[in-house]
Amino acid sequence: MRLLQAVFHPTIPGWIRLVPAAPDGKTAVVTGAARGIGYAYCRRLAADGAHVVAVGIDDPVDAVRELTGGGDKLGLMCDISEPSQVDAVTSTVLDRYGR
Repeated sequence: MRLLQAVFHPTIPGWIRLVPAAPDGKTAVVTGAARGIGYAYCRRLAADGAHVVAVGIDDPVDAVRELTGGGDKLGLMCDISEPSQVDAVTSTVLDRYGR
């Protein structure tokens, strides 16, 4: 798996290209992070140096303990169908990482 970002041309409308992204030092909030594809994203982002906030309806703390890489790792329980829980996660991420 390789993380890519879209780069838009400043003067040619509709022109984009995909280039490798460098998540080192960036903060990634990943839902469904306790298992499956969400956990795979967490593993890759953490290995690439991103600060990873693993969010899941099932407690992702055990999954977070297994992550490698130099960035910070945080596991939070959240049912994303509950707006108050999403607001709590948002506040926690903003307080901790400032973005």
